[in-house]
Amino acid sequence: MRAVKAVYEDGNVSLREPVSLKGRHEVTVLIPEPREDGIAATMACAGMLNDLTPEQQRKFDEALSRKVWFSGRGDL
Repeated sequence: MRAVKAVYEDGNVSLREPVSLKGRHEVTVLIPEPREDGIAATMACAGMLNDLTPEQQRKFDEALSRKVWFSGRGDL
């Protein structure tokens, strides 16, 4: 399965990227849920690390500095 960008307007979906489908094909369209405003999402997380002990803060900082690897996706 592959995701392609499209625009929905007046009941029609128009693809914004080429696809290699021939003839008639049924497709599945995923509609993203509305997201919180970026500022509201940031404010919801603000201060959540204030209660860490110095040891917890050190471990948190160390975890952030490590290179993360996700199985099947390669190194990020």
